[in-house]
Amino acid sequence: MSASRSALFRQLTVCRSVCVALCIAVHKLFDAYCGSTYAQSGEDLLILSNMHGCSSNYYVDVGCNHPIKYSNTYLLYQMGWRGLCLDANEYLVRQFRRVRPKDRVDWVCVGGKAGEITFSISRDPALSHVVGNTLVNSRASDEDRRIVIAVKTLQQLFEENNVPAQFGLLSIDLEGHDFIALKSFDIRRWRPYLIVIEIHGLDLEICAENEIVAYLRNAGYKIVCFDANNAIFQNMDAANNC
Repeated sequence: MSASRSALFRQLTVCRSVCVALCIAVHKLFDAYCGSTYAQSGEDLLILSNMHGCSSNYYVDVGCNHPIKYSNTYLLYQMGWRGLCLDANEYLVRQFRRVRPKDRVDWVCVGGKAGEITFSISRDPALSHVVGNTLVNSRASDEDRRIVIAVKTLQQLFEENNVPAQFGLLSIDLEGHDFIALKSFDIRRWRPYLIVIEIHGLDLEICAENEIVAYLRNAGYKIVCFDANNAIFQNMDAANNC
């Protein structure tokens, strides 16, 4: 059994582990075309389908949440990718470090400037958010507790962790804080091949009016996929050079 499969089963009860193992075996036995996705809406498969020969296998996962469930990067991790993962929920960071030891994982809130901020841990950890943000999901108001946490910009974190100027994937999922994080680094200096970012309510017929789409278009990125929650943008300069 691979290390990644072992990590998955360590998170489950014995009974649940047996069920999962049987499901995997049945899928492989009866459906040769069965694929696996860990992301909420198959974003990991969309990421892979839009890499088009890009040579980098480094990612930065901002608001990484759970190491496996709804992860945009766990499938990539299984394939040998490695990178920097960031989250403001210390419990999830500890899980990440245990399940994905080859990633660098930091407990930090990403924002527009360094300092401290109040962060709400929701009962559904995936909906945790910076206090004061417009909530994109009403269930996010079901709060478990609040914490005060250090804030760093992506610029700081990229410099501290020696993130390469050219890398494969930047994934941002911060429950309404996404654009602030996106603008917190010099996008002319760091050029991820793909950027996956949460955008709610995007109308594709007038998507150019969206502030994130407009910002990334001006930076040389083109929207290539949208799945109702997340948009995927490709660095057009890098795509033309592959």
